[in-house]
Amino acid sequence: DGFAQSEVSTKQFRQLLEKLEPGRKVVFVLSERNEIVWLSARNLVDVRVVMVPGLSTLEVVNADTLIFTPGALKQLEERYAG
Repeated sequence: DGFAQSEVSTKQFRQLLEKLEPGRKVVFVLSERNEIVWLSARNLVDVRVVMVPGLSTLEVVNADTLIFTPGALKQLEERYAG
């Protein structure tokens, strides 16, 4: 799904986020469940990992930064493009 982390590592996930320079509250949106991403992000305060079907309006409004994997963005476009 466009995410290259091969092992569970909160440190690596944090480093990835720091390169992207997100705001304080981050929602990381995936097209499908990814256990490595979920486990890597679970200890980071103000970072939520969701799949496209579970993305809520409240999460979008409350987030400072939304990060979509390419697959998630494609799913979102297919779902709402019409």
